[in-house]
Amino acid sequence: MLFTVIVNRLVFHNPLPDKLMSTFFFLIAPPAVGFLAYSGLVGGLDAMGRILYYTALFLTLLLLVELPRFSRLELTLSWWAYSFPMAAITTATLEMYRHTGSALFLYGGMLLLALLVKTVAAVRRHGICVPEG
Repeated sequence: MLFTVIVNRLVFHNPLPDKLMSTFFFLIAPPAVGFLAYSGLVGGLDAMGRILYYTALFLTLLLLVELPRFSRLELTLSWWAYSFPMAAITTATLEMYRHTGSALFLYGGMLLLALLVKTVAAVRRHGICVPEG
């Protein structure tokens, strides 16, 4: 139910304030973590696992369309909200590579790892955990 409310907000209403944009990344985590848990339980890849993974991938790609807007925003502490969902989809993508052997999943996993560079750069320049104002 919440998914439809959030997508409705994305499509038909004013965008969220910049500081809250990172919260959309929480949509990625449930299907990605669900895929990891499910594939671990069944010991392989089947139709349900693929549905979970490709749902997470679709949501990731949907948010990557907004990457130009995200890249213009200042990196604040709230952006750490995207670290767990991105780690989940990255791990799920590398797990898909393990199950399928397709290099597409390997390169996709490496690309997702590269998206975390902005966080590392902000930590190096001491741009995390600074007071506002």
